[in-house]
Amino acid sequence: MLKRIVLLTTLALGLAAATAAAQTAADAAARPGAQRLLRNFQARVQRGVRSGRITPDELTRLRTQAQALRDRVRTLRQRGTPPTLEERRQVRQDARRLNRDIVMANRRRAR
Repeated sequence: MLKRIVLLTTLALGLAAATAAAQTAADAAARPGAQRLLRNFQARVQRGVRSGRITPDELTRLRTQAQALRDRVRTLRQRGTPPTLEERRQVRQDARRLNRDIVMANRRRAR
């Protein structure tokens, strides 16, 4: 009887751990990290440059914004403590602003 209890408990814990790990992986895939977002932004900017829709001045401005966002994320990670809610909001706001600027730059007609 004791063997069955131990076996069932072990099985239940194994299933619970596997379920939790799968949910964590799914959450990570659903919410791309800041580094992945910045790589996506960079690729979209390069497409705009190749198509002629992003001018050299706009390219400089977008790269400066992306670098500032990268620096902020790097600082938050190096600090060693989790970012506060306000810091996370600020990073998301900066990422949205950069995204909006890239979209607007890519919507202009090629020259």
